[in-house]
Amino acid sequence: GLVVVKTSQDCGKCDIYVKSHENYKREKYPYTAIIFDVDAGNNMNEYVQLSFENPEGEGVFVPQNIGLAPGEQRSIEGLQFIPFDPHYDQSSTTLQVLV
Repeated sequence: GLVVVKTSQDCGKCDIYVKSHENYKREKYPYTAIIFDVDAGNNMNEYVQLSFENPEGEGVFVPQNIGLAPGEQRSIEGLQFIPFDPHYDQSSTTLQVLV
């Protein structure tokens, strides 16, 4: 599916790589675990806002601000869904990654 990665600010040459995208089915609460890392160049830290499209099209994950050091890997699990808002703030840099 399509994973949309939004940065909270323009991080220039900040590259975000999605390492894996897996759906875990639970009895009541299905969720998606996403493992990613970021190459932030010479910056010591980058704060990125991540939002992910629900593969079922029910909405997007609640965006979270994540602090990442260059090359650091982080996994996100158990995020909640919110209704998709076509008027979501588009002023931030948007990276689209196919997984």
